[in-house]
Amino acid sequence: TGDYFSIADAVVVMDAFSPRDATADAKALAGDPPPMPADAFRATPRTPKPGVPDGRTGCKALSSFQYGDNNDCDVSGVEQLVEVGQTRACCAAIIHAAKQRHASVASLLDALDGLDLDAIQPAGRRDGDLSRPRRYEVAAALNRL
Repeated sequence: TGDYFSIADAVVVMDAFSPRDATADAKALAGDPPPMPADAFRATPRTPKPGVPDGRTGCKALSSFQYGDNNDCDVSGVEQLVEVGQTRACCAAIIHAAKQRHASVASLLDALDGLDLDAIQPAGRRDGDLSRPRRYEVAAALNRL
């Protein structure tokens, strides 16, 4: 189909096993491209909603954690999480971030990079059961909420 002819940089036709430049013919066939919406590539800021969610939060398995009563976060597709302590740390980091009100995911991750693991645990808890995930795993877990 010619759906992308109008925006293609080059169109190559294979004719009897020989490549031939057909960009001009394709552009003439396609006509002008449709106008691009003004907000087509604008990213929406993504951060956890301020405040800790209602209900249970926590992690008991490598592949998931609970963030509120109705939100089980499945991180089984995040292959870089290899130890349940990393999943616990992702959950704790997201809860910590929700309390801090960061303007963006980037500022949240920058702030978490500078914190000790004990600093992101709930007040009064120092279990030593967290393992440091990379910022990319925290972002992946946040993306799955």
